[in-house]
Amino acid sequence: MQAKILEPTKNNNSNMTQKEFENYFVNPNTSTSKMFNWNYGGFDDNKCKSKNKCPIFKDKIDYKSFTVIVEKDLQTSAEYWCEYFHGGGSVSKTMNLENDKVAIRSDYQCW
Repeated sequence: MQAKILEPTKNNNSNMTQKEFENYFVNPNTSTSKMFNWNYGGFDDNKCKSKNKCPIFKDKIDYKSFTVIVEKDLQTSAEYWCEYFHGGGSVSKTMNLENDKVAIRSDYQCW
C-alpha cells in the first residue's frame, strides 16, 4: 500500500495567513464569519456526523468536515487553507450567499 498526500490545488492569492484562517475555528460565529463543523448540534457517535443539519447545505456534517463562510474575495485563499488542512480536493461544495459571501464545505481526505 502506498499513501500519497495531495497538495492544495488553489493558490493563497490574498495572502490570508494560517492564523487568520484558524480564527474561523477559534471564533466560529462572529459578525464577519461563520463556521459549522462535525460537532454542530452535538456529535452522533453511531453515524460519525453532526446531530444537526448544516444550516447552509442542509445536510449533516461528516466527521472532521466543516462549512466555513468567508467574504467572496477570500474564497480562493480559504479554499487553499481548507486543502492545506484536509488534503487536495477537499472542497466538495460551495455556495454564493448574500452580502458578497461564499460558503465552502471541506471534507477530510486522509481516510
